[in-house]
Amino acid sequence: MVASVDLSQYQVIQSVLFEASVSVPTANQYVTLRLYNKTDKHPVWNSEVTMNTASSYLISAPIIYDAGVKLYQVQLKTQLRFPTSISQARIHIILK
Repeated sequence: MVASVDLSQYQVIQSVLFEASVSVPTANQYVTLRLYNKTDKHPVWNSEVTMNTASSYLISAPIIYDAGVKLYQVQLKTQLRFPTSISQARIHIILK
């Protein structure tokens, strides 16, 4: 999953969150997701979320984002390399 986002186009942002729906059919491993800024080649600060259940809707702490047009990618790490599905992921922008 990759998306180009320009957060400077939004006025008066209160916070920005990373949200994702994840499922592990075997329900037996830890899964960690985070946003990665491909433009500047670094993880997005505060975007990392972890689960260890069959399925979960994950919400990060407010992320620290870079201004301007950036290409974001979801990165996924599994504990045991069993199949894992991301049914949706989004950047949730909350305005004042």
